[in-house]
Amino acid sequence: FAASRLEQTTWFGILEDVERSMELLQVSLGLKTKPVFIKSNYGRNTKGNGSTKLTEDIVEKIGSYIPKDLWLYQYATRLLDARWNYFVGNGTTYV
Repeated sequence: FAASRLEQTTWFGILEDVERSMELLQVSLGLKTKPVFIKSNYGRNTKGNGSTKLTEDIVEKIGSYIPKDLWLYQYATRLLDARWNYFVGNGTTYV
């Protein structure tokens, strides 16, 4: 059900891919300028380097608790890639 909702929505974004997400929003809605995503809490929980990337080990541990959420996230990233290739890149198909 959630995957079909993603397919039907005009636009969705992925926080880890915010630049492409915002550009895809611009293209999807026919905007003249790319919207800006404001990161009001960016870097608060880091050690000054701005990095919030998780290790593979932590991702695996989290994934073991939330397999359906992880599947949906992976599906969403693939769908975003497909839409990016179709609308912005030189692709010819998307889901």
